[in-house]
Formats: sequence, C-alpha cells, structure tokens
Amino acid sequence: MRHAESTDPLACFLPPELAKLQDPQTDIPRIAKDSRLTALVESVVVSIPTRHDLYLHDARDLSFVEDEAVHLV
Repeated sequence: MRHAESTDPLACFLPPELAKLQDPQTDIPRIAKDSRLTALVESVVVSIPTRHDLYLHDARDLSFVEDEAVHLV
C-alpha cells in the first residue's frame, strides 16, 4: 500500500482505491456508504502511528498548544 509519489507521510496507509480522491465533498459520503471501502479504511487506521496528548485545561486559553499541533477537534 505504499504510494511513493505522495509527499504526505500518511499516504502510505491509504488503500489504493482511496489514494486519489477527486472531490472530497462527494467522495467521502460515497466511501461512507460503501461497506467494503469503510472496512478497508478501518483495517488500516489501526496501523497508523499516532501520539495523543490529553489536557485538562481551560479552553479559553490555548496558548500552551503549539501552532499546527492540532489536526482534528
């Protein structure tokens, strides 16, 4: 499942069927409705190395969070 042409470090985890999305607005709902494609996504998600930091902090002050450190909220 390696895709050498991509500069995205996560591209190597993408199943070939999902490597080239044309329009995320239509492709993502299409993938979500296709049980075979969602199973493919689920099978590779567990192999993606991740790091998680959890903070109990006042959300009005996020100055302790580094720039570009948050990828999903």
